[in-house]
Amino acid sequence: MKLTRKLLAAMLSVCMVLAILTPASAADLSANYNTASYYDVAVSAYSRMLAFQNGVVAAANTSKQYGLIDYSGKVILPFQYAYVWALGGDKFAVAQKEDDYGTLSGLGVVNSAGKTVLAPSQNCSDVSSKNGVIRVTTRTADPSSSWGGFNYTYAYYTTDWKPSTEAAYEGGKGSGPLAQYDYVYSVGSFYVVAKSGERYQEGVLNSSYEPIIPLGSVDNVECAVNGDSVAFVVSKDRQYKLVGSDGKDIVPFGTYDDFRVRSQGSSVGVSKDGKLGAIDFTGKVLIPLGDYEDVGGLNQDGYISAVTGDSSSVLFKDGKVAKTFSDKKVTTEVYFRHLAFTTGDMSNGMMDINGKVILPESYDSIDADSNDYLCTTYMKDDGSYEYLHGLFTQEGQTVIPDTYTEIRILQGSSYVLCSGGSYGLSRISGTTVTPVIPMQYKEMRTYTPQFIELYDGSKYSVVDLNNNVVVPESTEKINAFKDDEGGLWETLDRVDLYAEEYDGYTKSVLPFISKTGSGYLTTYADYKTGKADGQLPVRASNLNDGGWFAYQNASGLYGIGRLSTGFLDVEPESWKDDSASWAAARKITDGVGGGKFDPDKNCTNAQIITFLYRAKTGNIVSGANWDVDAINWAREQGMIGDGFDKTQPCTRATALKYIWQAFDSPKPEKASSFTDIPAGADYADAVSWAVGLPTPITNGYGATFGPNDVCSRAHIVTFLYRAYGNS
Repeated sequence: MKLTRKLLAAMLSVCMVLAILTPASAADLSANYNTASYYDVAVSAYSRMLAFQNGVVAAANTSKQYGLIDYSGKVILPFQYAYVWALGGDKFAVAQKEDDYGTLSGLGVVNSAGKTVLAPSQNCSDVSSKNGVIRVTTRTADPSSSWGGFNYTYAYYTTDWKPSTEAAYEGGKGSGPLAQYDYVYSVGSFYVVAKSGERYQEGVLNSSYEPIIPLGSVDNVECAVNGDSVAFVVSKDRQYKLVGSDGKDIVPFGTYDDFRVRSQGSSVGVSKDGKLGAIDFTGKVLIPLGDYEDVGGLNQDGYISAVTGDSSSVLFKDGKVAKTFSDKKVTTEVYFRHLAFTTGDMSNGMMDINGKVILPESYDSIDADSNDYLCTTYMKDDGSYEYLHGLFTQEGQTVIPDTYTEIRILQGSSYVLCSGGSYGLSRISGTTVTPVIPMQYKEMRTYTPQFIELYDGSKYSVVDLNNNVVVPESTEKINAFKDDEGGLWETLDRVDLYAEEYDGYTKSVLPFISKTGSGYLTTYADYKTGKADGQLPVRASNLNDGGWFAYQNASGLYGIGRLSTGFLDVEPESWKDDSASWAAARKITDGVGGGKFDPDKNCTNAQIITFLYRAKTGNIVSGANWDVDAINWAREQGMIGDGFDKTQPCTRATALKYIWQAFDSPKPEKASSFTDIPAGADYADAVSWAVGLPTPITNGYGATFGPNDVCSRAHIVTFLYRAYGNS
């Protein structure tokens, strides 16, 4: 198999939209989109970036050579490869060469530390990942081939490079008690499970994971489902039987030659010696075996049809003939209230049991949707091969005339409609049709019910089910952050298909790019709920859990950005960063103005008391009297007395004493060992408590604590961050 850039486009799409990343929660980050920091030193150096994974990002320099860098721009993997792409976990695939046709060769695997895991080799023809499993394809010359063919072998690894299996790579494997099986799918409260190997085995478990059809006792399992009722058609050595949900045989082997399971309904078709019939889930005969061309499904009134070879039909009820039609093929189904019929072999209509026509015999097909409407389809006879559709009640009343090129239920009572090349969306109740999205769009693509892309001939946009804007209008196709061509349809389709391909990503918040009059705009939106979290005024990737993202500037070069903590003077990834971000997100502090926190300035007694008050109560007072309520609260709690000086710098001893008191002065398990804390000091228990927590608030300076050292604002919010992290 040739690995080319085009082939990689399908494999990498989730990577390119940063699906490998776990986005930060909207609650922590959405308020800070407008204060993102852009590190332009990176933009000047890189021609492309793909995705952050495990703290690093694959990037290309201006000579189009690929490597790995970290958040700071430090080179982790030298820029010496034709391509680098993410595999999940901490693994990346590398390619040494790319020919004029885009074929990659010399493939290998490295980790996020830049260390070689699988040395690049010309014999390695493909490295891909799916469902958290990496597949390595090796090719060798086939000595028996006269035309230079190859033999291919496959090896499978987890993202921590332990042996895995093809079944795990292909998917379907369960978790927890189901993890031992290679394939799992649920039917109601049951699990059909399978194991591959020298002999393929299937079985069925109940909701308690107990076997009702033991694994390996049968060759194949089919499920017959009618509402909450489930029965199983199983085969063994080309014999078939019907098994109930308790695992007991309803119809034993040898009774019938074969069973035909319908998509829904409580009837199962059976055959024996060339004759057809039908039974229900209890084994009761609905249609005795006979010379029939076809049998239908049990309908809502208990009738079931059988078509004879001479184009006549028989209706059965309770296993007995109820009515005969000598000139019509009649079909019953659980989702039809009446009878589908045809007098020939091409067109279909609907009639009641007395022969009264409900829909004329003029449709190529008649079906029913989940809202119990009849859906009709026929092909125009003008040579255009165009199909037209209609929507009718079960009694034949017109809901949507049969002149529409598309009628599709989207969710609940909402339907996508197309007529005359124009798309829209309407809600239907009974025979009343209420437009929601007007029929004025040339294109409408629906990925989820709450994420609908519209194109009016000049602009693209995304709206939800109520026609509320999710992604603003764009003069270009709206797409997720990636560097290859292709619109939103490609991207979302791939995200749905390969959602777990990279690092087990299951999030649905993605970055969608719009081209506006002022440039590119990235909207972070959940394509399942239709809710937007925020926007960035550049082409940007998704966010990792630290708020980092890759972005592209107006000249096409890539760089690294980060959602700001709200404080321009707090260095990202420094020891101050997490605590300042935490304090800002919880509105414990809003800084000193101008977007700054002033982390190195001495913290006053009033400031620490105010920080504690806000953390404990959630109350925030700004303006000239910002500290009054906090000081009154501290006095009521017995934390401070009449001699409290709010302007004095706060010492380490005082800081821990206030924090300890705010946590109700818990008794420490043992005294601290610091040599500079006098016996009987009023802050001694506070220090002992602080250092004895699972995550200590402070470890001091080795043997000493430094009780009289003055705390900076950064020190205080760090103490608070650690204290509340333990609670």
